[in-house]
Amino acid sequence: MIRVMLCGAADTRQVQDEFVRTVADFGGVPWHFVNGTMNYINSASSDWEENSRATVQEADVCVFVIVEEIGHITWGTEVTAALLAGKPFLVLCQQSTYERYLVLNAEFRPPASLDSLEEGTRNLVTTLREIEQDRRLTAVPFGHGKFGETLRRELSKLFDIALGQMEERNRRKSILPLLSDPARLTKKDLRTAQAIAVDEWEDKQARKAALRALAARRTLDEDALYSLLARGEQ
Repeated sequence: MIRVMLCGAADTRQVQDEFVRTVADFGGVPWHFVNGTMNYINSASSDWEENSRATVQEADVCVFVIVEEIGHITWGTEVTAALLAGKPFLVLCQQSTYERYLVLNAEFRPPASLDSLEEGTRNLVTTLREIEQDRRLTAVPFGHGKFGETLRRELSKLFDIALGQMEERNRRKSILPLLSDPARLTKKDLRTAQAIAVDEWEDKQARKAALRALAARRTLDEDALYSLLARGEQ
């Protein structure tokens, strides 16, 4: 079962309810603070931030939601934990809040100071700037009553990407037995072999076999060759 964690919007009942329904429709398990599905350890040294990091580590997908305000733990701890762990995640922002951010971002362009804004508004602008401009992440706006619909669409995109990666992985596995006989490789197989050869995360023996096959067929692209030669391990 896919575990989907809701981060932020803990006090917004409508968002919580739509989140639970949408995730359940996908056959997933919804996690969020209010229903007690967050990981925690009660002790003399208990720490909410550590509990949040632990939950992110065990979740399969994280959904970060901005309704009106920015939570310190959500954006200071959970986003960083998701990035470091390589977790797939979404950032959804209420349309009216996002539009307010766009107005303020244009009005207070750096190096203009944000000190004249209320703390909550200042945190909103600072955090969304960090999300979009510094981290290069995408925040997806959702309209009133449209959170579930937007979440369903964005989760579908994630699953589509995951299926594409599974298809690529299966394609790579299917050509491994053929690499020892390069003459049998089709043009599509050779493109897959090149993808294996330049992938630093791929099994080293598979990469070597792919390189030998490409060399035998003299089909390694010039850019791919230079990329390989520029790496220290080569």
